[in-house]
Amino acid sequence: DIIVEKGGNTYVDAYSAFMDNSRNLKTELEDTLQKHQVDALYIAGIATDVCVRWTVEDALSNRTSPYEVKVISDASAGLAV
Repeated sequence: DIIVEKGGNTYVDAYSAFMDNSRNLKTELEDTLQKHQVDALYIAGIATDVCVRWTVEDALSNRTSPYEVKVISDASAGLAV
């Protein structure tokens, strides 16, 4: 198993699994995916409108390698506001 932790900066939130919200501190996710030659991501989570969204946006941005991204909607839920 591989565990990638986020939220290492106590002063900046980290919604994305790739990096904190300042976009300065990256997690180990990108390096781990590249090491294992992963190019397709299936993303799910309990905060579709926050953490899932930020992770998908980073995966599709020029801040990471190019990925094919699929969101597993029936395994995700938005936050009730």
